[in-house]
Amino acid sequence: MAVSIMLHLFGKPAWELNREGEAVEAAELRQLGGELHDRLEAAADAVERLTDKGWESMLTLYDVTFCHPYIYTEGDAREKIADLGLDPEDFSYLEYEDEDGEGEDEEDFEDA
Repeated sequence: MAVSIMLHLFGKPAWELNREGEAVEAAELRQLGGELHDRLEAAADAVERLTDKGWESMLTLYDVTFCHPYIYTEGDAREKIADLGLDPEDFSYLEYEDEDGEGEDEEDFEDA
């Protein structure tokens, strides 16, 4: 088993403003700019803390995805994130079968 975590950075402008196909005002853009600044500062802090502790980061379209070679479950990931002073609720989690079989229990091979 393996786990990856995702930290959302931002979405398309129309998604961020909930205004697709509608007029937009300068004040809305300024407010969004401030929110994005704060969000990206917090994301940069999270990237720094996680990568300093061995997490590998990869930028995707709207998120930063992290994995760690020795963290296998969502529960362990949440605990490690909290230990770094980050809010585990700020991340999304995906558990999956590890391609190279690392982290599998011996009982997984008993029927083979």
